Amino acid sequence: FIIKLIQSLIASGLEGSMIGVITLYKSQMYKIYNLLSALHSDALEIKAVQVSTVDAFQGAEKEIIVLSCVRTRQVGFIDSEKRMNVALTRGKRHLLIVGNLACLSKNKLWGRVIHHCEGKN
Repeated sequence: FIIKLIQSLIASGLEGSMIGVITLYKSQMYKIYNLLSALHSDALEIKAVQVSTVDAFQGAEKEIIVLSCVRTRQVGFIDSEKRMNVALTRGKRHLLIVGNLACLSKNKLWGRVIHHCEGKN
């Protein structure tokens, strides 16, 4: 889904250098990076997308951040205020969160974020 989302963003006219993907696990970062590298369409724009873990993204910003939350049964590693703060504040214009809504909603921190987002038009 993350790959398709990035392709759609680039197809809509965004430059790849404007997009950052934040993952919470190194193995997921490598998986997304390898899938992006294997794409042949818009190769230069795709290669310009930054894919990093939340810890590596500290201090960096992008116009658009895609935050990939992979847990489906337990919140686990994403239940960290420090990591959540970094992940949620790296996007200058947009933050797209991809994850399991039912799972994230059960967590106190994420529940507040979701409640806040649902209140926006």
